Amino acid sequence: MKTLPFNATFDALAFIVEHADHSGAESAELVPALGFCYSSCMGDPATHRVLENIPFEHFMMGWYHLKDVSEFIEVDIWGRRVFVHPVTLSHLAGKQLVLGTHGKRELLIAEARAD
Repeated sequence: MKTLPFNATFDALAFIVEHADHSGAESAELVPALGFCYSSCMGDPATHRVLENIPFEHFMMGWYHLKDVSEFIEVDIWGRRVFVHPVTLSHLAGKQLVLGTHGKRELLIAEARAD
């Protein structure tokens, strides 16, 4: 596929490729996928403290077994194979994927396109 099924900035695509290029994961039969989150939270299991809370919609990179991405759409981003679920694409419709920040963390968010 030469045309991506979503709009994204150069920085957002570079972020995806960087996170999809972790060697070792694919050798374990895992493939990179772009996913959607309404919000996310990470905590310390030992202390039960919240370490990070992202209370808004954002997108993330994850790793899935190839058998688990049968409904996903495979896209090529700069020669790197990435899978995207149709629901994730629906959250990108009419928007542009951009690289944003939350605290010190870089993350992907969708902004309204200025067409």
